[in-house]
Amino acid sequence: MLASEFDTGKYLNAKAAGEYNGTTLVIYQVTPVVIRDVKKMVIGFENVEKELVVNKTNRGILAAAFGDDTDAWLGKSVVLHLTRVMFEGQLTPSIVLEAKSPAVLDVNAERAKKAKK
Repeated sequence: MLASEFDTGKYLNAKAAGEYNGTTLVIYQVTPVVIRDVKKMVIGFENVEKELVVNKTNRGILAAAFGDDTDAWLGKSVVLHLTRVMFEGQLTPSIVLEAKSPAVLDVNAERAKKAKK
């Protein structure tokens, strides 16, 4: 038996997200949940078993890219990045999402076309 077998939380965290670092994921569900008497937003990604509790930073990133209505986020792509952030005075592993907005994808596609010429 391995002690690490018992590190199975319900939600995706930086420790469990290692295999997804740098991976593009597609949002398939956004739901509210109550955790410790606080209403939180949770995102489900296609082909990812655990859901991500969305912090204020990631919520702001997604709202800036896709709009305030979370229904519009469904089917949108994000890139999951693992990083470290200051939390309670210590560097702590964290997940930061990079929104792949259609405008960004269009600009990148246009740049790729120009580079081929």
